[in-house]
Amino acid sequence: MSTSTFVSTADTISGLNDPSMSDERESDIVLRGTAFAYTLSTFAALVVPIGLALTGTGLWSIVAFAALIIPSLALSLYCRSEGLSMELLAARSTRRRKITFWATTIALIVGFFAALSFHAATGHPLIDVGNGFDSGAPELHFGFPFGLVVGGLIGTAVAIYSLRRGRRLAVQREREQRLIEE
Repeated sequence: MSTSTFVSTADTISGLNDPSMSDERESDIVLRGTAFAYTLSTFAALVVPIGLALTGTGLWSIVAFAALIIPSLALSLYCRSEGLSMELLAARSTRRRKITFWATTIALIVGFFAALSFHAATGHPLIDVGNGFDSGAPELHFGFPFGLVVGGLIGTAVAIYSLRRGRRLAVQREREQRLIEE
């Protein structure tokens, strides 16, 4: 176990140093429940930018969308500081879990960009709630949706490349680890 300041602080914030986590069975259940809650909250948090984009506050939805990166970065940093490779763990996930996770995530992201593109292309939100925001500069209405589509395609290509590269690196590390152990 690491004794870094970051890990100590993270364990204190999350309650892992609390006496209520001393029983191994209960601790395991809480940690599994937390993993489920983390995944569920990620999906739920993707719905917020979609709602904002649907009601015409598209630029604010980008801020909410970007905030979703924080938990993933925190998880990655915590695991790295404890010597655990998230890429290696992800590579060992079952095919069903990967497909379910990525299909849900991609569907939500497509919904977000579709709502944002509709607002940008038409100049009014799909669901007008009378928020009083101006539709923006007319010259952006034709370039912005195109930019979203191109950006989405580039982002998808980068994501696919990153996933494949991460998997290859994880498999390579696993092979190297096996060779070291032998």
